[in-house]
Amino acid sequence: MSEKTRLLAEAYQAAGVKCVATDNIGTARWQKCVWNAAFNPVSVLCGLNTGDILAHQEAFIRTLMQEVCAIAAAVGHPLPETLVDKSIHSTLKMPPYKTSMLVDFEAGRPLETEAILGNAVRAGQEVGAAAPHLETVYALMKLKQAAAAKGG
Repeated sequence: MSEKTRLLAEAYQAAGVKCVATDNIGTARWQKCVWNAAFNPVSVLCGLNTGDILAHQEAFIRTLMQEVCAIAAAVGHPLPETLVDKSIHSTLKMPPYKTSMLVDFEAGRPLETEAILGNAVRAGQEVGAAAPHLETVYALMKLKQAAAAKGG
């Protein structure tokens, strides 16, 4: 880790902002994508908060997360085997909330569909990592955004 990175992390910590510095930003991005690619689009497609999503479709969320993990591993960023369980557990410990993507959708703001979902799907396709559920959610999000753009 560079000295600049360490100093920046220390500045955030000193200001009271939780910050975890890493020397492997690629893997850290994939770890974040595991949660985001599952919860964010599903919340927009269904209009549900995290608690409702897990109460009704935890198995589906796990499947999406596992597909992201498989893609990450296929592109050289293997993630901890416990990541999916930890992500689900930490989400269940928090009070149910709307995801940032759902908040943006309801406010009519642009969505990070490509950054969160499209990049993962394309990375999987490039290396031949099967992600049929993730690809379906991505296709549905593109349709949802097209409908919203038409006022529907």
